[in-house]
Amino acid sequence: MSSMAPTYVGRASQPVLDGLGRPSYDATNSASHSWHFWLTTGLLGVLFFMTNHDVLVSRLPDYAHYDDSVISVAVGTNFIRRITFFLLAGLGIWFAFFSAGKPWKFNPWIALPILGYVAWCCGSVLWSAEPGMGLKRVITLVCFYLCALGIGRRFEMRDLCWMMFVIIAGYFALGLAMELALGTFRPWQSGHRFAGTLHPNSQAAHLSMMSLAAFALAPREAKWGKWLYAAMAIGLVFVVLTRSRTNLAGALLALTLVAALRSSFKSKLIGVYLAVLAGLTGIFLLMLSGKDPFTQLFEAAMLGREDDVASLSGRGFIWPICWEFIGQRPWLGYGYGSFWTPLRIEQFLEELQFSMFEAHNGYLELLLGTGIIGCGLYVASMVTSLVASAYNTVKTRESSYALLFGVMVFAFIYANSESGMMGINLVTLLMTSQMLNLALRAAAAAQAAEGEPRAAIA
Repeated sequence: MSSMAPTYVGRASQPVLDGLGRPSYDATNSASHSWHFWLTTGLLGVLFFMTNHDVLVSRLPDYAHYDDSVISVAVGTNFIRRITFFLLAGLGIWFAFFSAGKPWKFNPWIALPILGYVAWCCGSVLWSAEPGMGLKRVITLVCFYLCALGIGRRFEMRDLCWMMFVIIAGYFALGLAMELALGTFRPWQSGHRFAGTLHPNSQAAHLSMMSLAAFALAPREAKWGKWLYAAMAIGLVFVVLTRSRTNLAGALLALTLVAALRSSFKSKLIGVYLAVLAGLTGIFLLMLSGKDPFTQLFEAAMLGREDDVASLSGRGFIWPICWEFIGQRPWLGYGYGSFWTPLRIEQFLEELQFSMFEAHNGYLELLLGTGIIGCGLYVASMVTSLVASAYNTVKTRESSYALLFGVMVFAFIYANSESGMMGINLVTLLMTSQMLNLALRAAAAAQAAEGEPRAAIA
């Protein structure tokens, strides 16, 4: 695994020497870095808001559409969405050319599975169940990876942490403002789930990313550290208010493992001791009050939701049908983005009596689209990114690498109940940018001094 070791090339934020042999880092380049950061942050924030968000979602029954918009989303007929990804591809190509002079490195453990997955998805058009639909989705996928490549090469890992935090914090603030304005923010009611501008499950995933980004940034930010820790706590509170159990479990586990990764062995032992002590004390107090601790823990884990646990909110009915389809094309799948045709959506509607256009499981979604081979390549890229980010966090002591580690931990858990972390959205774009940054961009020799303002946020 020696190939995962970072390559060091000078001071953080300092580009390599230009052709004249003098440092190209000056006020002009600092300003360029800053406006590139804010341009990218603003563009990603606006474009993904236009394509994925709905300011009135908190008023919808079960926070979802049950009309022709389901089929429209599934087949990708949204004109704005098409234009969005061509713009993102253009941004990525521009940044890739702009960063051509930056030192390259090649981590084959990450880069080759990603390249293999993209190539496999492109090739899947040849055996796609719906070639026209599959071709549109493959074009979108290529645009997605071009954008991720450009962003990953242009920015440092810490910039990508700030980018994720700023965009999602903006979404959260707008979503909370919309619920307050619409009068739908009622956390005291048993059936309420905080949605903002997304389905509660998607909102919980975004808030988990915001908390992870804040936690990754805080240790090296003397000026913003306390505010970042506060933002992390607020994010977790609102994850609870979404009543999304898998997201909460994933966020807590990811934060715990990130903290363990950054701490000393002594701190780990103290943390384990305090956690066990707190758990046993809680159980003892519940028993003294005459309550069954296991019943209380179960009710707490349900987060106030009253749906049938055995059915996993309907997933227990969806997954067996998906496995039947997977069994028919196990190795190749139905072609990238080609499974959820209007006809299949109607079939699932007749069988389940509710509309859907995803498997609600990331691994099943990959198997349906790209088969065992495509799923294996994608998961391999996640595993190697998890290992490489953990290695860099421990060896360089640069906390921003911990965000990718936390995102990978969260993704593995989240994919058991949702498909979002294997799809195309803001979170996966920034996640992929971090993976490509780790695979292809040579790291800087010395990170910015603790508390030193970044050019992008100064």
